[in-house]
Amino acid sequence: MFLVALSIGMIMAIQSAINAQLRSYVGSPYVTSWISFTVALPFLIVMTYVTGASLGFSTALFHHEPLYIWIGGFCGVVALTSNIVLFPILGSVQTAILPVLGLTFMGMLIDHFALFQAPHYAFGWHRLIGILFVLIGVIFVVYQPKKLKMTTKQWPWRMLGIAAGMLLAVQVAVNGRLTIVLHSAPHAAWISFTVGMMTLACVVGVTEYSFKKVREPFRKRAPWWVWLGGILGGTFVLTNAYLAGKIGTGQTVVFALFGQMVASVAIQQFGFFRSKKQQVRLLQVFGLVCVIIGVVIIRL
Repeated sequence: MFLVALSIGMIMAIQSAINAQLRSYVGSPYVTSWISFTVALPFLIVMTYVTGASLGFSTALFHHEPLYIWIGGFCGVVALTSNIVLFPILGSVQTAILPVLGLTFMGMLIDHFALFQAPHYAFGWHRLIGILFVLIGVIFVVYQPKKLKMTTKQWPWRMLGIAAGMLLAVQVAVNGRLTIVLHSAPHAAWISFTVGMMTLACVVGVTEYSFKKVREPFRKRAPWWVWLGGILGGTFVLTNAYLAGKIGTGQTVVFALFGQMVASVAIQQFGFFRSKKQQVRLLQVFGLVCVIIGVVIIRL
């Protein structure tokens, strides 16, 4: 189970690299996100059917449940699109680590105030120590002494990464509530991705006026693996929900984060999936270790 948790963390880093490459053919981050969500949808429908869950839902949910249970897909859209935008600007490591800060911070707020009907976990000293480790780790990851001027200009993009992580925490909490209501994680994931795909379809229609850019990867003979981002994302959502029930949410998060860090370092160091190759500094590795320690203290 722990190896599976490591693997799904690696999947997240690989998905970022693949979607960034798809964007290089498509040109638009919105079209790229729409493709990713659209590819994931049939996969999630099949998985929902295989588990025996219904593909529909009762309209009574609109009357008996708060409206926020439907916003998970929207949060996922913003987070994924931000990730696609940030990858070529910040590189694999920062794109992976900055959302972790937002995810950790927002997750603790949700726990402490029991937002979105999530279980209540009070903020204590161990969580304060954990968030300090995460903050120190992020500082080490983003600090570039020889490129301080460029680094300053990147801060607006880094704040976007942190905000994307906060929305991911909201998505997790909202989809968790939807899973309880529907009694099925695949069913909740399918609805979340459907909402995301419809949202992106509207955005693409307004910003691009058409879906013609979808043909560009075919015309430019893009490698086959650029289409796998959506399936990887769907696999992450389903496996994460399964593991949380088997080994607990805390251990799932920790091991998945470790896998994501290892994969993001490898992608940046060796330029896998045609990404820009950048030297990973020892200080960054130390920062990643601090982040993992912080998350372990918070989650376990």
